[in-house]
Amino acid sequence: MNVLILSCNTGGGHNAAARAVMEALRRRGHTCKMVDYLALASDFVSKEVCGAYVSIVNHAPSMFHLIYKAGALVSSPHRRSPIYYINRTYVRFLRREFAAAHYDAVVVSHIFAAQALTELRRRGELNIPFLCIATDYTCSPFWEEVDCDRLTIPHPDLAQEFMDHGVEPRRLLPCGIPVSGACNTLISHTEARQQLGLPADRPLVLLLGGSMGHGSQKDLIDALLARKRFSPHIAVVCGSNEKAKASLEKHYSKRPDDVTILGFEKRVPLLMRAASVTFTKPGGLSSTEAAVVNTPLIFTNAIPGCETHNQEFFLARGMAYAPDSVWAQSKAARLLCTSAENLEAMLTAQRAHVPQNAADVICDELEALRAR
Repeated sequence: MNVLILSCNTGGGHNAAARAVMEALRRRGHTCKMVDYLALASDFVSKEVCGAYVSIVNHAPSMFHLIYKAGALVSSPHRRSPIYYINRTYVRFLRREFAAAHYDAVVVSHIFAAQALTELRRRGELNIPFLCIATDYTCSPFWEEVDCDRLTIPHPDLAQEFMDHGVEPRRLLPCGIPVSGACNTLISHTEARQQLGLPADRPLVLLLGGSMGHGSQKDLIDALLARKRFSPHIAVVCGSNEKAKASLEKHYSKRPDDVTILGFEKRVPLLMRAASVTFTKPGGLSSTEAAVVNTPLIFTNAIPGCETHNQEFFLARGMAYAPDSVWAQSKAARLLCTSAENLEAMLTAQRAHVPQNAADVICDELEALRAR
């Protein structure tokens, strides 16, 4: 098969899910092309839209929450949303992409592209399998507007929520969220730390800033370092936030034995494998990656909306902790590093509730849809 994969740069999770499926398809000998949906219009449009999204999330999370709630109120199986009509204008760009190459199937990891493809299908211009990936542990607004062959969701327990929002049961495929094959690499903590050049004789606390760098990490680092009867080494991943990286490097320049500051990292699954405990915001992809790696997990800085739903899903099943204060977070980290009972309960819950083979299941489904 030759598969078109449409993603969007509004947060790293959509791209990560798309790349995971592309990786799995290529392992099977299929060809793929991954495209930034918004860039089909122009790179400028993609940059401006995604930049505005990141700015709102980072600097006005309460505004993002209001926008998300407004979307939930507008979302209905009985009418099309304003967002649908905006994405309908992208039909001409999709036509251009389909005219340029022959594709046997389409995979979509963002609602915007899914709506535009739905319009193309309703006009009788899309006659190949069309599969969508929900990247959060909730039914986000507007999925009921999408006329896809399959909508993959993270867990069977979420099926009723999607149906209550108007998604037809026949479309749902509760297979999990696809993650990179690197998350399934089975090596020991010691071996992972050796590869990373990190100390193996102390607990390793990993702090992930997220693709958008939401939230300050300095207070948490200080709380971890001040915690009595706990002497961890702290590795901080700042992602693309160069300003945060420079600030933390300056602040902890005299403590290289205790704190390692990293920028953009391609080795996050290896870092999670090395970690005694991982701190991250509850993005759908970052949470799933952590659970597939099977690392003790503490949530921080949830963005109101889909991330609070992700957090609630994980907490309800014992797969993570989410203390309110940095002092309580540092206490939770020490607990997971010192209590075998608490540690094993969390890791067992992750293994029970988060599928590790979602990308392969998606490939199976695409092959089956194409064969019909």
